[in-house]
Amino acid sequence: MLFDDRYHMHAGYYKDGHDLEAVLFKVKNKDMWCMFFQNDLYQLNITEQSYPSVQNFGLLVGIYTINTNDLTEEKATELLEAFLKEQKLI
Repeated sequence: MLFDDRYHMHAGYYKDGHDLEAVLFKVKNKDMWCMFFQNDLYQLNITEQSYPSVQNFGLLVGIYTINTNDLTEEKATELLEAFLKEQKLI
């Protein structure tokens, strides 16, 4: 999978004393974004075998079909929050 160097989005979850972030990268020539979470940094109780680890990116925790123009910081944060809730981390 190749990423478009022109597009990436940071997502953060800062509620209730948390300080967690993920980065979404746009797949080149597709309306697709991949969300990566660097659990090496956070050391949270994530079922890591459920997510492929990509060197220099972290765990690939989500692939989303989203038009490039439709991905906002708010939407990225919603995606991160959904992942964190799914993993019962928040």
